[in-house]
Amino acid sequence: MEVGQIQPSQFFVDEEKIAAIRSFIHDPQDIIIQVTPYQGRWLSLDGHTRLYYAVLNGWDTVRAVEAETDGAVLGFAREAQRRNIHSPKDMELISHSEYEEKWNRFCDEYFSDMDE
Repeated sequence: MEVGQIQPSQFFVDEEKIAAIRSFIHDPQDIIIQVTPYQGRWLSLDGHTRLYYAVLNGWDTVRAVEAETDGAVLGFAREAQRRNIHSPKDMELISHSEYEEKWNRFCDEYFSDMDE
């Protein structure tokens, strides 16, 4: 699957996770992610760190498995698009502590708003 045809459902990439996957991802065939059809493209349900790692290495394709999703991931994708994140290359690489603060805050606020 072409990396450029994948819409992320996250905005940030944890630099510690990137460092961790370097030990076992050596080529594009090592990357397998879950996707679902979305707006004529594909929506990444998981594996955002792996997708970003593909971008860092200049790999144009990854392997993917089609899966079903729930409404929360679709909301995450809409928010990513609102933030001008339309492909894995648009995600922001940040420190582990910043990732935990920013991503956890977003998720807490998102699910809190859903409860109201």
